[in-house]
Amino acid sequence: MGGGIIGLSTAWRLSQRGLRVAAVDSRIMAGEASMAAAGMLAPGGEAHGDAPWARHTVEARAIYPDFVSELKGASGLEIDFRECGAIDIASNDEVWAELTARRAAQEPLGIQVREIGETEGRELVPLLRPGSFRALYYPDDAIVDPCQVNAALVETLKRAGVALLMHEPVSAIDPDGGGYAIRVDGASGSQNLLRAGSVVLAAGAWSNEIALPERVASRLPAPRRTMPVRGHLVERDGTPRALLPIARENHLYVFQRNRGTLLTGSNEERVGFDRTPNPAVVDEILGRTDRLLPGLFAPRTENSAWVGFRPGIEGEGPELRRLPEERIWLAYGHYRNGILLAPHTAAFLAGEIAG
Repeated sequence: MGGGIIGLSTAWRLSQRGLRVAAVDSRIMAGEASMAAAGMLAPGGEAHGDAPWARHTVEARAIYPDFVSELKGASGLEIDFRECGAIDIASNDEVWAELTARRAAQEPLGIQVREIGETEGRELVPLLRPGSFRALYYPDDAIVDPCQVNAALVETLKRAGVALLMHEPVSAIDPDGGGYAIRVDGASGSQNLLRAGSVVLAAGAWSNEIALPERVASRLPAPRRTMPVRGHLVERDGTPRALLPIARENHLYVFQRNRGTLLTGSNEERVGFDRTPNPAVVDEILGRTDRLLPGLFAPRTENSAWVGFRPGIEGEGPELRRLPEERIWLAYGHYRNGILLAPHTAAFLAGEIAG
């Protein structure tokens, strides 16, 4: 249930285990957060302590090169993947204290990081604004084009004979003998049923809109709630190799794809499923980007902006587990790390379901 990068990657791994698989989505495959995401593979910028999900980000980053290579071979499509590193800039003592605290919390995870001076910082990012700063360099942080990953997954699943059921909004998962009947609501008010022996609920920010069997409510722990967290991204065409590593400053990030496309983003908003970009937020992001890397995104009239709905969740880390006494697995709430965690989550689920 859910045709984002988590659902598609899991469907791929399950099909490789010889299972008959269908991926079901209320819209198109990878039409939401998976397509709107920036595609940073950056445990250095995301992990803030020795939690299980943080360890999973490190493990996922380690297997990503093989995941991309295998997916390129299976699909015959190209995927823009770059191990570029990331530099975190601190222009005042308060931000530097936050960076050093995060670095200390990351030590148990084995994330590679070192402090660099202004000379090396400007060698890595020559466009950095004038003025003094302190910085941390994360050499293992990377980027991938999620649109290309998703296109390769769809192509691979088609070749593997996986059913890709689009525009099929699932409303409920009901017990059906030894398996499950999955209720799909049609546009005309009609209702269809799909039947399956096992179900993965991976509908991102929409996961709680699918009703689980009533008996699940009596078995703790209860599934955690998820909610949309809107984020803005801005992109423009640029000269290739103008910006090599990811540049970050106080939750702002800027990076460049191999073909030259520049991306910048930052904010988080809890405004439901409002798809309209906020011009004031876009201006704020561009203003902060221009202060960090002067001239990189000018003129602004050439920029395009869009929003995506990160699957936020109650508590820390995604909901990734099997429901007690059911053959239903939860796989949602990956928040800002869905692209990064996809291969790790898919391997875990395939092992649980087909193992």
